[in-house]
Amino acid sequence: MRIDVESTHFPSLTGWHIRRVLKRIRQRDLEGLESIRVIDECPDDPEESAKVPRYLRGYLYNGHYSRKTQNQPAQIVLYANDVYFGIPKVLMASSVARLRLADRLAHEVGHHVIATRGYIYKPWEKYKPWDGITNPYEEKMADAYASDVIQGMLGHWRYRLGKLIARMLSTWLYKAGIEGYFRENYQSAASTKPLGFASSQS
Repeated sequence: MRIDVESTHFPSLTGWHIRRVLKRIRQRDLEGLESIRVIDECPDDPEESAKVPRYLRGYLYNGHYSRKTQNQPAQIVLYANDVYFGIPKVLMASSVARLRLADRLAHEVGHHVIATRGYIYKPWEKYKPWDGITNPYEEKMADAYASDVIQGMLGHWRYRLGKLIARMLSTWLYKAGIEGYFRENYQSAASTKPLGFASSQS
């Protein structure tokens, strides 16, 4: 499988994280997956939306899975700016960043498993056609697959520590946001870098 990191955000670290995460995923689940590509932004993101700061958009484009067709192989694309959103630079080489990337990558691998095998856990899983942008049941099962991968990683102390740090960071950012809100500093309240704490988005 080919790993193409075209992102400007920590490309070497990102490649390293991906290779480590892939060791935690069953190799048979990766069969038929031609490549994992990492770019900065979702190319389908409307121009006007891209001009709006992420904390005002209300959504993140973390990644996308493309099924195999006659014209292209199966591929996973991750969007680094959104995957790493809110993670301080000082933690980019840590298990905090790897757990975040693992969750998004494993979710897309879950879509690949469904596309190639027809199910994730049991053959009688039913994926009905969906007229919307996404199939809610398939998203739920891809999330369940990602959760299982993360649970496996949490068997190691390094990832348990990473989860603890992420929870503490999340709580700190939430409290800093509430404080900014009550001071009517709404931009600071919605930012991922209150009190000058630099994030990976600076």
